[in-house]
Amino acid sequence: MSFTDQDIANWTRIVEIFGAIEVEIDDDTQRVVLVPIRMNVFERNLGQILADGIRSITRIDEDVHVWMDVQGDEIPAYVEEAIRLCSGCALRVILTHEDASSHPPGGRLSPGLMEMLRKAAAPGFVWHPFANKLVPSLWSDFK
Repeated sequence: MSFTDQDIANWTRIVEIFGAIEVEIDDDTQRVVLVPIRMNVFERNLGQILADGIRSITRIDEDVHVWMDVQGDEIPAYVEEAIRLCSGCALRVILTHEDASSHPPGGRLSPGLMEMLRKAAAPGFVWHPFANKLVPSLWSDFK
């Protein structure tokens, strides 16, 4: 899959707005980027910006795993919007919020959010920050 200058611009915007960074993990064969999600981000169209950035980093590096870690009391609406906009994109995305996670181990997120994540998931595996290893994708659960 090829990427464009717009993909680079979209990912650069995520780095600037959210402070996204590459995470060092024990497995040298996997690349993980962390997108810290905060409530106090004030930017128009955050859902679209986040979705564009996630889709773009996946085009830049097809094997990347995106870890969205929600920091705060609740999951912002723009996160749900971004995930909904990524439906059918086959992404390796994991979402964590406190001790809850989109993938086991960890407590479960809301059923509606889980359904949106399933629709955006790629087949195969995704790196899990709680387990510090690859876990099965939600795609296998998609019906």
